[in-house]
Amino acid sequence: MQLNIVVPLVVTVVIAATGYGATYLTNLRLTRRKDHLDRVNRQLSELYGPLYAQSTAVDQAWEKFEARYRTKWVASAPTTAEWAATWRLWMSTVFMPLNRRMVETIVTHADLLIEDTIPDSLKELCAHVACYEPIVAGWQEEGFDSVQYGDHVSIAGNFPHEELSVYLQESFESLKREQAWLLARMQRLGLTRGSKETEQAAIRHVMALERRAGRDPKHVRRSDLPYDIKSPPRMIEVKAFSRTARSKALLLEHQQVEAARVNPEQYYLYVVDNVAGADGTEIGVRTLHGEALLAMIKRTQPQIRYQPTIRAAEYDQAERLQ
Repeated sequence: MQLNIVVPLVVTVVIAATGYGATYLTNLRLTRRKDHLDRVNRQLSELYGPLYAQSTAVDQAWEKFEARYRTKWVASAPTTAEWAATWRLWMSTVFMPLNRRMVETIVTHADLLIEDTIPDSLKELCAHVACYEPIVAGWQEEGFDSVQYGDHVSIAGNFPHEELSVYLQESFESLKREQAWLLARMQRLGLTRGSKETEQAAIRHVMALERRAGRDPKHVRRSDLPYDIKSPPRMIEVKAFSRTARSKALLLEHQQVEAARVNPEQYYLYVVDNVAGADGTEIGVRTLHGEALLAMIKRTQPQIRYQPTIRAAEYDQAERLQ
């Protein structure tokens, strides 16, 4: 075989393989980064956020309690029946309900802890509350009128106020910084659905365009349908980018790919870019469906999700709605 034929073929194969490898690695990096962000979001919304808020509420309630009654109860000092009753009232109705919620949060979402083991401050909190339960139960017994210190406090010791506050504040602030960094990185890479605000703005824009086109769009995102908008005869999945979508990866779930294959002429991807409008560029919408969309899916190596890249030529040639 002549060199003038072999060399171009080899170069073409190498370029194609290099492009595929680069795309695969980029998609893999985006998927891992998105998984990381999802976990950080859950850590903040399900564990550290609620715990930090609950701990702050306990601290502020305790400050109000001390400011109002200006009395410290210690084992060596005698007290009155009135003060003991006040202590029991506040512990039963204010502090223990908050403390129980904190323990429930820890137990339910322990898998979201930053550390590999449970931190000492959280262990002390759980022990403090567990050992307070029989004390509180004893207060409900008929004829209880003790004014003894030991009948009113947890045998596990005092509430770990300082250690808990420091741990939760540092953990919450660290996760918020990590979340901000991940969001910034993903925005720079142009990952779709970078934020709820971007996505919601894109959907509103598409709904307006559909109405202008004489169709009757319905937002069906919260249903089990594999698309965001039902605009007969179109089934529209919206992919939102804060900046340009040109040469970027699109995330497609398996059911969305199947819907595109079953209904190639009705299933549409609306790629909405420049939603943020930070550089003064107008928001743009490009539509992909039918053979163009199927071709993108066909060349994509499936992972957990489909992430076909919208090539520069496809971006430029896609129909642009006005």
